[in-house]
Amino acid sequence: MKLLLTTIVSLCISIHVFSQDFTYIKDAVLTDSLSCFRAHNQVVECANYLLTNPCKQELNSLYASDFVIQWMTKTPNYSFSLHEKFYKTIESDVLLVSRYYAAMAKLAIEKNTDVTSDEMQFEAIKEFLKYCSNSKNKVVVNKKLQKYLDAHKSNSLRDML
Repeated sequence: MKLLLTTIVSLCISIHVFSQDFTYIKDAVLTDSLSCFRAHNQVVECANYLLTNPCKQELNSLYASDFVIQWMTKTPNYSFSLHEKFYKTIESDVLLVSRYYAAMAKLAIEKNTDVTSDEMQFEAIKEFLKYCSNSKNKVVVNKKLQKYLDAHKSNSLRDML
């Protein structure tokens, strides 16, 4: 019995220690290029969280997506362009839009480049579609998005865009 209790307590503590908590960034304010540069690690952490957890409305996702969006709008070091045709497919779903932004922000930081060129937008859309195609992420797929997912699977996404 003592061993069982110790195991349960240890498991609860490890779950708490290793679970991500983005409450520390909910009040963060990015004001200049230096604060945006210093936030790169947090932006990537938030983007990774958004792109590896189910698409549902919960506080960590909200804090993470707000931080990514704040960074994208404030950073003078990167420029972002939405692929208009693709964006129209998801624009009515705030949760999906936040994952698309996360893919763009992560790509910009990791590749150290603007997400304005066709190639960079293509890479961000591929990352987003990879997220959507994973059933554990519980993405509700509409007909238009399904066409993009099918094109991605058949390697004809570039032609569709």
